Amino acid sequence: MESDEEIRRVPEFGIGSGGASTSGQEKAVAGPDKAQSSSQPGQKRRGRSPADKEHKRLKRLLRNRVSAQQARERKTAYLNDLETRVKELEKNIPFICDLSVCFVVF
Repeated sequence: MESDEEIRRVPEFGIGSGGASTSGQEKAVAGPDKAQSSSQPGQKRRGRSPADKEHKRLKRLLRNRVSAQQARERKTAYLNDLETRVKELEKNIPFICDLSVCFVVF
């Protein structure tokens, strides 16, 4: 069984010539580049490349799948808890009915 951290971890897909890299290294490299390009006057900020868009979309889809699976598991646990409570309450019905008869008679 995978731990919660392993489930939530989104794999990095190799984009560009460097291949697969860790997210920390990518952010460190991407951060200063964006700061420099946006600070230079007269240059327009370009949109994301198709590879970046696809990578972001795949990460979002994977996060959504993990979240949906966790929601299904929570729902199943909640329904199991409700069913257990119903069974316990149904066991008490005859006892409660006997008590109510006693109260009605007196």
